[in-house]
Amino acid sequence: MNDSTAKERRIWRFGLYELDSGAARLTKEGNPVKVQDQPFRILSILLERAGQMVTRDELRKELWPEGTFVEFDGSLNTALMKLRAALNDDPDNPRFIETLPRRGYRFIAPVQVINPDGSNSEAGDATRQNGLATAEGQASSQRLGAPLGLPKAFPAQVSSTRKLRAVLVLVCALAVVAGFLWRIWPRAEARIRLVTQLTHTGKVVPGSKIVTDGTRVYFVSEEDGTLRLMQSSIHGGSAEKLSTPFDNTVVLDISPDRLQFLIGASPRTGEPMPVWLWSTHGGAPHRLGDVSAQEAAWAPTGNLIAFVRADKLFTVKSDGTDLREIGSFGSAPHSLVWSPDAKSLRFTQTDLALGTDEIWEIAADGGAPQRVFSQAGRGLHETSGAWAEGGRYFLFTAGSDSQINLAVDTVSNLWAARERSGFFGTRSPVPVQITHGPVSFTQVAALRTGERVFALGSHPQYQLIRFEANNGKSFRILEDAGATQVDYSPDGEWIVYALRQNGTLWKSRKDGSSRAELTTTSPGAYAPSWSPNGKDILFTAFLLGKQPQLYLVSSGGGVPRSVLPAGTPGMTLSGDWSPDGARIIMDYRNHDSGKESLLQILTVQSGAIEKLAGTEGFSQPRWSPDGKHLAAVEQRAHRILLSDAQGKEWSYLADVQNPAGLYWSVDGTALYFQDAADQEKSVFRVRMSSHFKEKVLGFGPWLINGAAQCHFTGVGPDGSIYATIDHGGTDLYALDLNLP
Repeated sequence: MNDSTAKERRIWRFGLYELDSGAARLTKEGNPVKVQDQPFRILSILLERAGQMVTRDELRKELWPEGTFVEFDGSLNTALMKLRAALNDDPDNPRFIETLPRRGYRFIAPVQVINPDGSNSEAGDATRQNGLATAEGQASSQRLGAPLGLPKAFPAQVSSTRKLRAVLVLVCALAVVAGFLWRIWPRAEARIRLVTQLTHTGKVVPGSKIVTDGTRVYFVSEEDGTLRLMQSSIHGGSAEKLSTPFDNTVVLDISPDRLQFLIGASPRTGEPMPVWLWSTHGGAPHRLGDVSAQEAAWAPTGNLIAFVRADKLFTVKSDGTDLREIGSFGSAPHSLVWSPDAKSLRFTQTDLALGTDEIWEIAADGGAPQRVFSQAGRGLHETSGAWAEGGRYFLFTAGSDSQINLAVDTVSNLWAARERSGFFGTRSPVPVQITHGPVSFTQVAALRTGERVFALGSHPQYQLIRFEANNGKSFRILEDAGATQVDYSPDGEWIVYALRQNGTLWKSRKDGSSRAELTTTSPGAYAPSWSPNGKDILFTAFLLGKQPQLYLVSSGGGVPRSVLPAGTPGMTLSGDWSPDGARIIMDYRNHDSGKESLLQILTVQSGAIEKLAGTEGFSQPRWSPDGKHLAAVEQRAHRILLSDAQGKEWSYLADVQNPAGLYWSVDGTALYFQDAADQEKSVFRVRMSSHFKEKVLGFGPWLINGAAQCHFTGVGPDGSIYATIDHGGTDLYALDLNLP
């Protein structure tokens, strides 16, 4: 494809879909369809050559220019999988994209092209013309290229004073013009030279901090349910485990002289933990005063350490003295990074009420924080950052979805902002995107010279598996899908699930046949639950508002409708039906109150809400099918609690270090849950008759044979276990940059 074709705006119509290349938008019956950059570009290429074969090598050249390093086969397969999910296209029985084995792909559906002048044509007959400069354009170019007619000398009659004044005016004018041009003149932009995958296990902890001493890079990986501190050469090679003082050791930072680590010990991310100083040569650690924190960062000057505890930001001297609070926020700041001169800190603030993630800056001695990037309407969710080239560049990751979105994997890319200053003043930093997927990058760190950057890259590959209750045999269902959670219809014949790739809500028969999408656009669906009468689906939507809330949609499909009144200032992550379908229990957090989530019961017909006292911090409420019990997770105490159907008094049921998934058996006689901190990510069951905790299924064989994660996603009427297996996971990458 030549440049003129690539830049020409076209609108392609096929089936119920329409792709507008100029607006970079895909719609279905006029409603926007969420599709990421790489799948969108692949679709554009296929539509441009509708009916013709496009080889895999041609796609590689279009998507990844010369000198770009990616795992091409896996990246292209992942992008095509996401594209087919967006189009609801079956690779085995395609309506749009046909696979030509070992050769390439072909767009097979009829395509109508809408030209800029409004005329229509079939894709195969669309006129292609190379842009030729007109005579008028050539003449214009010649005029623009002509030299400026400046006088060679001043007239003789002009006095020396007037000459001097004229020269000064000319110099001032030239200075003004130079300053103006300096501010608006485009500069060479940062770009990627090479991407190298340093690990290939998929088991690097997604939120792991990356630190480097200039020769080695350190990060945290998960092995047998335990967090392990790992090291590798900055140039790649095998990763090695460090012998650490604690189990579940996480690295927080390294001192500027590269002689001490900041470490902590916690099997659960996001919780405050004691902070320790530990020599990079080994030995016994010692406490940093009485500091406990979620994360910490060492100042470049070496005398101060910043840390986050709860929703407050502090500094403390490196000997543990002189603790000072420098900021308090509505939610915990994260991704701390010091400025090179140690005069300020940058951090990411997640606003739960607005559903935003933004990078802010605050002075090291406190004061009012300021947003770093002021471009309104970019729609980006900014995350971790790092300085490069002595502070000349600020590198950070940013994606299209909020960090609190549990339904869809955030696609996050690396961005660079040049901190521009000079004789004519300071330019506002303008971020430039320097990676374009399909790997999603987070947690960036840079060498001091800036020529090599490290980041965590996620490349999930999901598969929904059903394990039989009696013998544990596994069966793949929904071959091209990974579901967040699965629920059965009351008659046991249908399942409802949400696709992890794009957050769309689907139903199918229990064997995966007769699939149907329930909404026209992606609501960011999570934790769907079938109503007892089979007419409605209850689910949490992450993409229909600024914060996640409960919605209902007809089991036959339609427009989602909010459970709570419009404008309700809060969020809920999970809900469940009462056995008669008349009430819904939810974990609701009101942002205005600033308190933890509280269980509430909504009467569907009247809209009346009852708050359950004493349930602060409870989550994942579940009503037993027999109507006798309520169950919920108490996150702070890491235990599962049980009450009667009124939710007035709660009692201990089971311990769980990292609870994931909570489901009743169909008859209400047993409660199932997963402990993600268990060595085999096992699913457990507690029978109501004995309150005995027993292991039902361990995912050890899957983890040994390459699975990065195994997520418990549902229980069938016969006691079968549903799980989403991630064969991709998260790895450490090195990115070599050109920073002009």
